[in-house]
Amino acid sequence: MTEPGANKTIGKWRRPGFLLEPLGWVQDRLSQAIEVEPRLVELLFDLDHARMHLTALALAHMNDDVTPDLALILLQESRKTVLNLSVGHRPVGIGRALRRLPPKVLAAEIYRKLVDLLDDPVPAKFLHHTGSITDLLITSIYRLPASLRTAAIMAMFNRIDGMIWFADGLRVLASRTDLPFDALAKEIGALDQPDQVAAKIRQLVDGLPLLDTLPPVEIGGFWRLDTVAEIRDLAKNWRNCLAGYLFNVNDGTSAIYLSEQLEAVCSVGRHGRMGWFLLQTKGPRNADIEPDQL
Repeated sequence: MTEPGANKTIGKWRRPGFLLEPLGWVQDRLSQAIEVEPRLVELLFDLDHARMHLTALALAHMNDDVTPDLALILLQESRKTVLNLSVGHRPVGIGRALRRLPPKVLAAEIYRKLVDLLDDPVPAKFLHHTGSITDLLITSIYRLPASLRTAAIMAMFNRIDGMIWFADGLRVLASRTDLPFDALAKEIGALDQPDQVAAKIRQLVDGLPLLDTLPPVEIGGFWRLDTVAEIRDLAKNWRNCLAGYLFNVNDGTSAIYLSEQLEAVCSVGRHGRMGWFLLQTKGPRNADIEPDQL
Protein backbone atom coordinates (compact mmCIF):
# COMPACT_ATOMS: atom_id res chain seq x y z
CA MET A 1 0.00 0.00 0.00
CA THR A 2 1.06 3.57 -0.55
CA GLU A 3 1.94 5.28 2.68
CA PRO A 4 -0.09 8.36 3.61
CA GLY A 5 1.55 11.50 2.32
CA ALA A 6 3.77 9.71 -0.23
CA ASN A 7 2.05 11.21 -3.27
CA LYS A 8 2.09 14.60 -1.61
CA THR A 9 5.84 14.40 -1.15
CA ILE A 10 6.61 13.27 -4.69
CA GLY A 11 4.24 15.84 -6.10
CA LYS A 12 6.10 18.74 -4.61
CA TRP A 13 9.54 19.66 -5.92
CA ARG A 14 12.23 19.76 -3.34
CA ARG A 15 15.90 20.11 -4.11
CA PRO A 16 17.42 16.60 -4.10
CA GLY A 17 19.86 15.69 -1.35
CA PHE A 18 23.56 14.99 -1.48
CA LEU A 19 23.15 11.96 -3.76
CA LEU A 20 22.47 14.39 -6.62
CA GLU A 21 25.07 16.98 -5.62
CA PRO A 22 27.23 16.11 -8.66
CA LEU A 23 24.54 17.80 -10.79
CA GLY A 24 25.40 21.19 -9.27
CA TRP A 25 23.83 24.11 -11.13
CA VAL A 26 21.99 21.76 -13.52
CA GLN A 27 19.49 21.09 -10.73
CA ASP A 28 18.64 24.79 -10.62
CA ARG A 29 18.16 24.99 -14.38
CA LEU A 30 15.78 22.02 -14.30
CA SER A 31 13.88 23.10 -11.18
CA GLN A 32 11.03 24.92 -12.96
CA ALA A 33 10.40 21.95 -15.24
CA ILE A 34 10.39 19.59 -12.26
CA GLU A 35 7.94 21.80 -10.38
CA VAL A 36 5.54 21.38 -13.30
CA GLU A 37 6.28 17.67 -13.78
CA PRO A 38 7.77 16.28 -10.52
CA ARG A 39 8.32 12.81 -11.95
CA LEU A 40 11.15 14.24 -14.05
CA VAL A 41 13.29 13.98 -10.93
CA GLU A 42 13.18 10.20 -11.30
CA LEU A 43 15.10 10.55 -14.56
CA LEU A 44 17.91 12.30 -12.73
CA PHE A 45 18.61 9.11 -10.81
CA ASP A 46 18.98 7.22 -14.10
CA LEU A 47 21.60 9.56 -15.57
CA ASP A 48 24.91 7.98 -16.45
CA HIS A 49 28.22 9.85 -16.50
CA ALA A 50 28.11 10.88 -20.17
CA ARG A 51 24.43 11.90 -20.12
CA MET A 52 24.99 14.08 -17.05
CA HIS A 53 27.71 16.01 -18.88
CA LEU A 54 25.76 16.07 -22.15
CA THR A 55 22.82 17.67 -20.32
CA ALA A 56 25.08 20.21 -18.64
CA LEU A 57 26.85 21.01 -21.91
CA ALA A 58 23.53 21.57 -23.65
CA LEU A 59 22.21 23.82 -20.88
CA ALA A 60 25.48 25.78 -20.96
CA HIS A 61 24.63 26.73 -24.54
CA MET A 62 20.95 27.55 -23.88
CA ASN A 63 19.59 30.67 -22.16
CA ASP A 64 15.86 29.95 -22.30
CA ASP A 65 13.83 28.54 -19.44
CA VAL A 66 13.71 24.76 -19.39
CA THR A 67 10.18 23.42 -19.98
CA PRO A 68 9.17 19.84 -19.09
CA ASP A 69 9.26 18.90 -22.79
CA LEU A 70 12.77 20.33 -23.18
CA ALA A 71 13.90 18.56 -20.01
CA LEU A 72 12.65 15.25 -21.45
CA ILE A 73 14.66 15.86 -24.61
CA LEU A 74 17.83 16.66 -22.67
CA LEU A 75 17.49 13.66 -20.37
CA GLN A 76 16.30 11.04 -22.88
CA GLU A 77 16.82 11.91 -26.54
CA SER A 78 19.86 10.94 -28.63
CA ARG A 79 23.13 12.79 -28.33
CA LYS A 80 22.74 14.06 -31.90
CA THR A 81 19.31 15.54 -31.15
CA VAL A 82 20.49 17.23 -27.95
CA LEU A 83 23.58 18.70 -29.60
CA ASN A 84 21.74 19.95 -32.67
CA LEU A 85 19.20 21.63 -30.39
CA SER A 86 21.79 23.30 -28.15
CA VAL A 87 25.22 23.61 -29.77
CA GLY A 88 23.99 23.49 -33.36
CA HIS A 89 26.44 20.80 -34.44
CA ARG A 90 28.20 17.69 -33.17
CA PRO A 91 31.82 18.44 -32.15
CA VAL A 92 34.23 15.75 -33.27
CA GLY A 93 34.92 13.24 -30.49
CA ILE A 94 32.36 14.74 -28.10
CA GLY A 95 31.21 11.33 -26.88
CA ARG A 96 34.69 10.28 -25.86
CA ALA A 97 35.37 13.64 -24.23
CA LEU A 98 32.18 13.53 -22.14
CA ARG A 99 33.16 10.12 -20.73
CA ARG A 100 36.54 11.45 -19.61
CA LEU A 101 35.27 14.45 -17.67
CA PRO A 102 35.21 14.42 -13.83
CA PRO A 103 32.29 12.71 -11.99
CA LYS A 104 30.47 15.98 -11.39
CA VAL A 105 29.00 18.84 -13.40
CA LEU A 106 31.53 21.53 -14.31
CA ALA A 107 30.99 25.27 -14.59
CA ALA A 108 28.93 26.29 -17.62
CA GLU A 109 31.79 28.22 -19.24
CA ILE A 110 33.98 25.09 -19.12
CA TYR A 111 31.58 23.26 -21.42
CA ARG A 112 31.57 26.18 -23.85
CA LYS A 113 35.38 26.17 -23.83
CA LEU A 114 35.41 22.41 -24.38
CA VAL A 115 33.26 22.74 -27.49
CA ASP A 116 35.55 25.45 -28.86
CA LEU A 117 38.60 23.22 -28.29
CA LEU A 118 36.96 20.24 -29.97
CA ASP A 119 36.34 22.46 -32.99
CA ASP A 120 40.11 23.19 -33.13
CA PRO A 121 41.88 20.18 -34.74
CA VAL A 122 45.12 20.10 -32.72
CA PRO A 123 43.68 20.52 -29.20
CA ALA A 124 40.81 18.21 -30.20
CA LYS A 125 43.23 15.42 -31.15
CA PHE A 126 45.02 15.80 -27.84
CA LEU A 127 41.76 15.69 -25.85
CA HIS A 128 40.62 12.61 -27.80
CA HIS A 129 43.66 10.68 -26.60
CA THR A 130 44.19 11.96 -23.07
CA GLY A 131 43.06 9.79 -20.17
CA SER A 132 41.35 12.44 -18.05
CA ILE A 133 39.90 15.82 -18.99
CA THR A 134 39.62 18.24 -16.06
CA ASP A 135 38.25 21.77 -15.96
CA LEU A 136 41.77 23.05 -15.24
CA LEU A 137 43.15 21.25 -18.31
CA ILE A 138 40.39 22.67 -20.51
CA THR A 139 40.98 26.19 -19.21
CA SER A 140 44.75 26.02 -19.59
CA ILE A 141 44.59 24.81 -23.19
CA TYR A 142 41.83 27.30 -24.01
CA ARG A 143 44.03 30.13 -22.75
CA LEU A 144 46.84 29.20 -25.13
CA PRO A 145 47.05 31.62 -28.06
CA ALA A 146 46.60 30.06 -31.48
CA SER A 147 50.35 30.08 -32.10
CA LEU A 148 50.90 27.79 -29.10
CA ARG A 149 48.17 25.27 -29.86
CA THR A 150 50.61 22.93 -31.57
CA ALA A 151 51.17 19.18 -31.44
CA ALA A 152 54.56 19.64 -29.76
CA ILE A 153 53.14 21.74 -26.93
CA MET A 154 50.03 19.57 -26.55
CA ALA A 155 52.30 16.54 -26.08
CA MET A 156 54.03 18.28 -23.17
CA PHE A 157 50.82 18.33 -21.15
CA ASN A 158 51.18 14.59 -20.54
CA ARG A 159 54.90 14.81 -19.74
CA ILE A 160 55.42 17.79 -17.44
CA ASP A 161 53.64 18.62 -14.21
CA GLY A 162 52.41 22.20 -14.14
CA MET A 163 51.92 22.55 -17.90
CA ILE A 164 48.56 24.09 -17.08
CA TRP A 165 50.53 27.26 -16.27
CA PHE A 166 52.53 27.16 -19.52
CA ALA A 167 51.10 30.35 -21.03
CA ASP A 168 51.51 32.23 -17.74
CA GLY A 169 55.10 31.09 -17.39
CA LEU A 170 55.89 32.10 -20.94
CA ARG A 171 54.51 35.58 -20.27
CA VAL A 172 56.81 35.92 -17.25
CA LEU A 173 59.76 34.75 -19.34
CA ALA A 174 58.86 37.24 -22.08
CA SER A 175 58.82 40.07 -19.54
CA ARG A 176 62.21 39.02 -18.16
CA THR A 177 63.78 38.81 -21.62
CA ASP A 178 62.17 42.06 -22.84
CA LEU A 179 60.68 40.14 -25.76
CA PRO A 180 57.11 40.77 -26.95
CA PHE A 181 54.99 37.84 -25.80
CA ASP A 182 53.40 37.34 -29.23
CA ALA A 183 56.82 37.15 -30.88
CA LEU A 184 58.09 34.65 -28.31
CA ALA A 185 54.94 32.55 -28.58
CA LYS A 186 55.25 32.46 -32.36
CA GLU A 187 58.90 31.39 -32.12
CA ILE A 188 58.11 28.66 -29.57
CA GLY A 189 55.07 27.50 -31.51
CA ALA A 190 57.12 27.03 -34.69
CA LEU A 191 59.13 24.20 -33.07
CA ASP A 192 58.17 20.66 -34.06
CA GLN A 193 59.20 18.57 -31.03
CA PRO A 194 58.60 18.89 -27.27
CA ASP A 195 62.35 18.54 -26.64
CA GLN A 196 62.98 21.49 -28.94
CA VAL A 197 60.45 23.59 -27.01
CA ALA A 198 62.07 22.69 -23.69
CA ALA A 199 65.56 23.38 -25.05
CA LYS A 200 64.56 26.79 -26.37
CA ILE A 201 63.00 27.81 -23.05
CA ARG A 202 66.05 26.54 -21.16
CA GLN A 203 68.31 28.59 -23.46
CA LEU A 204 66.30 31.75 -22.77
CA VAL A 205 66.30 31.18 -19.00
CA ASP A 206 70.04 30.44 -18.92
CA GLY A 207 70.63 33.75 -20.67
CA LEU A 208 68.77 35.85 -18.11
CA PRO A 209 70.84 38.18 -15.91
CA LEU A 210 71.34 37.16 -12.29
CA LEU A 211 69.12 38.81 -9.71
CA ASP A 212 70.90 41.36 -7.59
CA THR A 213 68.11 42.60 -5.31
CA LEU A 214 65.46 41.38 -2.90
CA PRO A 215 61.83 41.84 -3.90
CA PRO A 216 60.26 45.22 -2.97
CA VAL A 217 59.72 46.19 0.67
CA GLU A 218 56.00 46.74 0.03
CA ILE A 219 53.74 44.94 -2.43
CA GLY A 220 50.03 45.79 -2.58
CA GLY A 221 49.65 46.48 1.12
CA PHE A 222 51.92 43.62 2.20
CA TRP A 223 55.14 44.57 4.02
CA ARG A 224 58.32 42.51 4.01
CA LEU A 225 59.48 41.16 7.38
CA ASP A 226 63.26 41.12 7.48
CA THR A 227 64.36 40.53 11.06
CA VAL A 228 64.47 37.14 12.76
CA ALA A 229 62.71 38.52 15.82
CA GLU A 230 59.61 39.80 14.02
CA ILE A 231 59.24 36.58 12.01
CA ARG A 232 59.54 34.47 15.17
CA ASP A 233 57.09 36.70 17.04
CA LEU A 234 54.54 36.40 14.24
CA ALA A 235 55.01 32.61 14.09
CA LYS A 236 54.41 32.41 17.84
CA ASN A 237 51.38 34.72 17.88
CA TRP A 238 49.76 33.11 14.83
CA ARG A 239 50.81 29.56 15.77
CA ASN A 240 52.03 28.73 12.29
CA CYS A 241 55.18 27.41 10.61
CA LEU A 242 56.79 30.74 9.68
CA ALA A 243 59.89 29.99 11.75
CA GLY A 244 60.68 27.18 9.35
CA TYR A 245 61.44 29.77 6.66
CA LEU A 246 64.14 31.57 8.66
CA PHE A 247 67.04 29.65 7.13
CA ASN A 248 65.96 30.53 3.59
CA VAL A 249 65.20 34.14 4.58
CA ASN A 250 68.69 34.48 6.04
CA ASP A 251 70.10 32.78 2.94
CA GLY A 252 68.40 35.32 0.66
CA THR A 253 66.23 32.79 -1.19
CA SER A 254 62.91 33.49 0.58
CA ALA A 255 61.03 36.52 1.86
CA ILE A 256 58.02 36.90 4.16
CA TYR A 257 55.29 39.52 3.67
CA LEU A 258 52.56 40.47 6.14
CA SER A 259 49.24 42.28 5.78
CA GLU A 260 47.82 42.98 9.22
CA GLN A 261 44.62 44.37 7.69
CA LEU A 262 43.92 41.13 5.79
CA GLU A 263 45.42 38.91 8.48
CA ALA A 264 47.47 37.20 5.80
CA VAL A 265 51.13 36.32 5.46
CA CYS A 266 52.82 35.43 2.16
CA SER A 267 56.00 33.55 1.47
CA VAL A 268 57.84 34.25 -1.77
CA GLY A 269 60.81 32.37 -3.13
CA ARG A 270 63.57 33.00 -5.60
CA HIS A 271 63.63 30.63 -8.55
CA GLY A 272 67.04 30.83 -10.13
CA ARG A 273 67.37 33.53 -12.78
CA MET A 274 63.62 33.79 -13.36
CA GLY A 275 62.86 35.99 -10.35
CA TRP A 276 60.70 36.00 -7.22
CA PHE A 277 57.40 34.13 -7.10
CA LEU A 278 54.56 33.78 -4.60
CA LEU A 279 54.70 30.36 -2.94
CA GLN A 280 51.72 30.44 -0.60
CA THR A 281 49.47 32.63 1.52
CA LYS A 282 48.27 31.69 4.99
CA GLY A 283 46.35 33.17 7.89
CA PRO A 284 46.65 32.54 11.65
CA ARG A 285 47.06 28.83 12.52
CA ASN A 286 48.04 28.17 8.88
CA ALA A 287 44.51 28.84 7.68
CA ASP A 288 44.21 28.68 3.89
CA ILE A 289 43.46 31.91 2.04
CA GLU A 290 42.17 31.81 -1.51
CA PRO A 291 44.01 34.09 -3.97
CA ASP A 292 40.79 35.88 -4.96
CA GLN A 293 40.39 37.05 -1.37
CA LEU A 294 43.60 39.06 -1.48
